[in-house]
Amino acid sequence: MLAEAPEIAGARHRIARRIGKIALGVLAGLGARGLVVEGRFAWADLGSWDVWARLGRSRARLLEVESRNVRAIGQPGHLLAAVGVRDLLIVQTPTATLICRPERTQAVRAVVRRIAMDPRLAAYR
Repeated sequence: MLAEAPEIAGARHRIARRIGKIALGVLAGLGARGLVVEGRFAWADLGSWDVWARLGRSRARLLEVESRNVRAIGQPGHLLAAVGVRDLLIVQTPTATLICRPERTQAVRAVVRRIAMDPRLAAYR
């Protein structure tokens, strides 16, 4: 990493004190060419499947029968059907399908670890 000019380090420290702990991770990675700009806008963590589903970023068609609060992300032209279920997220890809409660989407890391360890699942790596 390049050495940081003292005025940049001082500015980063002053900004960090003003905005608090929430954005410190962002500030830590700014480096000498970083810029912080105040903005008044909604934030969504697009690294999370449940956020993509809430934002309606699916091209799949969802058919719900006696179901409630089901969100789905899938391939264009693919029909996903939910029957008698509630509070679920369905993510369909060409090689795998994830079904979970929206608050558990970060547990996909555990799924990825198991796929990596199981030789029978090598085709899905």
